[in-house]
Amino acid sequence: MDHRQNVATFNTFVRHCSTPEKCNLTFSINSGLQTSTWVSQCCSTDVCNTENADMPGIPNGLVCCGGNDDFCQSTVNCLGVQDQCFTSDIGGIISRGCSSKSVCADPVNASAVLQMSLSPQMQCCEGHLCNNPNAFLIYNECYSRSCDECQNSITLCSSQSSACGVLVGSYNMVWTNYTIFDAGCIPTQTCNWSLSIDYGHGSNSWSSWCCNSSLCNVEKANISSDPNGLVCCAGMDRTCQNSMNCTGIQDHCFISDNGQQVYAGCTSKGVCDSPLRASIFLNIPLNSHIDCCQGPLCNEPVTTPANDNGLVCCADANSTCQNHINCTGSQDYCFTLDNGQLVQKGCASKAFCDNSAAVTLQFNQSIQFNCCNGSLCNQPSYTSENISGLVCCEGANGTCQTTVNCTVPEARCFMAYAEGAVLRGCTTQSACQNSVQSSPSSQMYCCLEDLCNQPSSTLFCNSCQSVYSWEACESSVTLCFPPYSTCASLQYSLNLRK
Repeated sequence: MDHRQNVATFNTFVRHCSTPEKCNLTFSINSGLQTSTWVSQCCSTDVCNTENADMPGIPNGLVCCGGNDDFCQSTVNCLGVQDQCFTSDIGGIISRGCSSKSVCADPVNASAVLQMSLSPQMQCCEGHLCNNPNAFLIYNECYSRSCDECQNSITLCSSQSSACGVLVGSYNMVWTNYTIFDAGCIPTQTCNWSLSIDYGHGSNSWSSWCCNSSLCNVEKANISSDPNGLVCCAGMDRTCQNSMNCTGIQDHCFISDNGQQVYAGCTSKGVCDSPLRASIFLNIPLNSHIDCCQGPLCNEPVTTPANDNGLVCCADANSTCQNHINCTGSQDYCFTLDNGQLVQKGCASKAFCDNSAAVTLQFNQSIQFNCCNGSLCNQPSYTSENISGLVCCEGANGTCQTTVNCTVPEARCFMAYAEGAVLRGCTTQSACQNSVQSSPSSQMYCCLEDLCNQPSSTLFCNSCQSVYSWEACESSVTLCFPPYSTCASLQYSLNLRK
């Protein structure tokens, strides 16, 4: 804790494993009485989190009403990423100040990481002192199914809104078609935002236009329907039997699958960036994450074998193992068949291997038929006597480009961090049980299944925590497991004015 100019400062510096949704984020808020900032910086390779997550602390020129009164008696100079003014009201307990856009977009999650109570419906705006509770705008107001029939009346904006605006929504579905026009006072979070989506059976669009002076909202918000040249797969399944021409701002192809309904077609960048929020305005149930891409028919589903079982066998018609085959279904064994003239290798089921004697009797000549269990176990250099059946990633380059067939008594795949390198390969059970680390910065991880030591399943990260500084954060190395699939450097700072 640091005390300077009647301000108590608390800092936390952390390196550890993290989940992707908490990566590369900055939450920052400043009410004048309290400033809280949380910064994360992530990476996805072994022991990569060596960089410091630094706090943005330079004034950016924005000034907001601060404190917890209704009169804007105090103001706050915003810092770094604090590019919005905010008002939070929890049961009559009001706070105002500066905030980052990330806090305004997700106040619930921000409250947790910033250790600060914020209303889930907190109001944010852009512009000097725009959160002044005594500031009002006069705006034109109307609501109609036709822009030409929209007869304006003049009304005062409430203190919770800060922009005059015009909205237009167009909804063209199989069972109904309608357009709405709305002029009024609009929360700044929905200002100057355009959304558009078309899946072949329905086309919905929504657009807003805002201004910040009284009676300025006389312009019309338009939605373009002109073809833009992009062609996408369209429909309500994961096929590409139909395609469609995209229009207006629809510059992406997409697929959305929420587990109950699939949509594919054309959409705009705003929908791709925030699909859940967009689904409310577009009146279509989108998944929280949709797959978007740019390019003609780029959302065409990629078909992959659905029944690959993970086993890989040699598949050459000779005594080499230059070609591999992915086994499917009940093909749990690799086989080698040699009749003296022709060698065959590939995948086989247990029933096929059990009946190998019958297979042999079909040929009126000497024949060798062998089955084994384990990826690439039918390589010519291995025999059933010396191969354990386990296949592991091997090397020190952080990938799994090279694999190795383990030999008896090696019955474990391992991954170890030592002297700045991550090693992978085969080892024995006793080596795993008796591994004694020479320093806190070395670890060994053992597992039992084929290729279980590949980088996608586990990750080594630097690990430390300090309340003083990054320099005082003495790192060891820890092993991370899903869902913790990234390494992170985190910093949290809390300043309380006395």
